Formats: sequence, structure tokens, C-alpha cells
Amino acid sequence: DNVALSAKGSYLANNGDITLDAIDGRNLVYGSLEHGAASTLAALPFYYNVDILKATVIIGDATIRGKDIHIRARAESNPDKDMNNDDGIFNSGSSFLSDLQSDIEDFKLIAAVSRSDVTSKITISDNAVLEGDNITIEANSIANVTASPISIAVAVAVGVLDTESTVNVNGTLLAAGDITISSRTDNYLDVNAEPIFGKSGYAGSIAVGVLNSDSGVYVNHGSSIVAGGDLSVKAANVDYSYVYAASSAGNKGKLAVSIAAHVEEGDTEAVLAGDVLVQGDTDVHAVHKQ
Repeated sequence: DNVALSAKGSYLANNGDITLDAIDGRNLVYGSLEHGAASTLAALPFYYNVDILKATVIIGDATIRGKDIHIRARAESNPDKDMNNDDGIFNSGSSFLSDLQSDIEDFKLIAAVSRSDVTSKITISDNAVLEGDNITIEANSIANVTASPISIAVAVAVGVLDTESTVNVNGTLLAAGDITISSRTDNYLDVNAEPIFGKSGYAGSIAVGVLNSDSGVYVNHGSSIVAGGDLSVKAANVDYSYVYAASSAGNKGKLAVSIAAHVEEGDTEAVLAGDVLVQGDTDVHAVHKQ
């Protein structure tokens, strides 16, 4: 509390930029249904992968003065990145296991369950003061879930994606130019269940995709905003979903069954309250794209 951070010169053109970033881009892999367990089950035909990421910025009782002020929180899960499984089985030094790293997260025999829980949050507290030329406050959560088992006769794929991106402004923002406040989630869900071929005339597949996303910008009562330029308050949810199940019992097959289910829910809110004085344009909007 009672912190002052300044990059202020004798006049505005001599001021320096101030950037505060919180970034979480880890790519954790766990081989059991219990979060935090070592990946000892990674060699089994049933596999659970989870990415849990969180990026948070909290501006408490502080005064920040500069030219362009950037406050950013970004959390991203990415199944294409190299994996880190907390010194589990993949870090045992085995060349065979090392070779499996690039493939095991997307593919698994018989059943694959993949989950991403990604959160980004920014809070500007009651007594916080941000003063500069332009002020940008942005939270972004990016989640990628891929579940695609390689199997014979039976394939089960489950993908669960939860994202949250939130900006809460309770303090004072003073800008000679523009003020931009935004939250955004980008959600990529890819669930594919299809056995390579049937067995004894039978084949079956189940694909389940669940996507929950919340994006919100809240300029609350008690906050104060003064902008010599434009004010933009924007919340966005962007979803890309693909859930597919197929099975073939072959030319002499007896029975083939496929079930695909997709559940999606999202909330997107942009709220402007408090004392607001803007010389330019004011744009407040929320958008949800699927």
C-alpha cells in the first residue's frame, strides 16, 4: 500500500511508458484424475490431461504516473507447446518417453480426457490512481483443448474447457488521451472420437465437449474516469468448437454406435458506472462469437 510508481518527466513528452504484465503460459500434464499427481499413469490406456493457468494483476493503494500505461494479464494453455509435468515420468531421462512427449497430450489409446482451466484477472482498487497519456488495461484468457484417442473398436474422447477473463476498476483513471479497458477469452475445443476399425463386428465411439466461458469488464460505482480522448470498455468471448464421433464395424459388421454431445455456456458483460468525463467518444459493448 501507499506505493508511488512514476516515469514522469518535466512535461508529458518526456514521460516514460509503464507496463505491468502478468503472464502464465505453462503447459502442465498430469497422468491421473487427481490434480497435482505425478504422471505415473501416462503409460496406461486411459489418460487425463489438465492445464490450470492463472494470471492476476492487483493495483492496490498505489499511484502510477507515466506516459503510456499498460496493465495486462494473459493466461494461455497450448497443447502444441513442449510439456512440463512437474518433474514427473517424462523427465525421467528415458529417450523413449521423451519421444512420446510431443504426441501424448493430443492422442491416447482407448480414452482421452483433456481439460483446460484458464483465468486472467485485473483489479484496480479503490485508492489506486493511474495517470498518463494513454491507459490500456486488458485481460486475456486463451484455452486450447484437444482430445483424440487412437483406438480399436472403442473410442472415448472428453474435452472440458473453462475460461474466465475479468477486469474490475474501482479507482481513478486520468488520461490526456485514450483509455481502453478490455477482457477477452479465446476458446478452442477439439474433441474427436473415432476408432481405427471395429473388432468382432462391433465398434463404438463417444465424444463429449463442454465449454464454459465468462468475460467481463466492470467499471464500478465509486470509480472515476477522465479521458481527454476516447474511452473504450469492451468484453468479448470467442469460441471455436468441434465435437465429432464416428465408428465403423466394417463390411461384415454387426453393430456400430456413435454418440456426440456438446454443451456450451458463456456470459459476456461490459459495465460502465461511476464518475466518467470523456472529451472524445465513449464505446461500451459486449460481444460473444461462436
